[in-house]
Amino acid sequence: ITAVLEEANHNVTHVDNGMLALCELMKNSFDLIIMDMRMPEMDGLETTRKWRQHEGTSAHTPIIALTANASQEDQKACHNAGMDAFLTKPVDKRNLYKVIADLI
Repeated sequence: ITAVLEEANHNVTHVDNGMLALCELMKNSFDLIIMDMRMPEMDGLETTRKWRQHEGTSAHTPIIALTANASQEDQKACHNAGMDAFLTKPVDKRNLYKVIADLI
């Protein structure tokens, strides 16, 4: 995903787990977040819920869920956690670009 985003001239910050993702979100401003659902330390759902609580209603950073699980239950869980879009792996780059364009 990083290479695909950089190919389209996006600046990317990559972290290895949900705790680091939340720390980066607290320290920096981002136009968009791509949140992997299966991360160590804290999964994508919990990270998103914590970020949305911190973010409050003053701002809204779009979050795209990224997962290998395409079930309706997973999509609903992502939506309920506060995610704005849902992509399954493997990611088609044209679809990724379209989802990003729709959100920002």
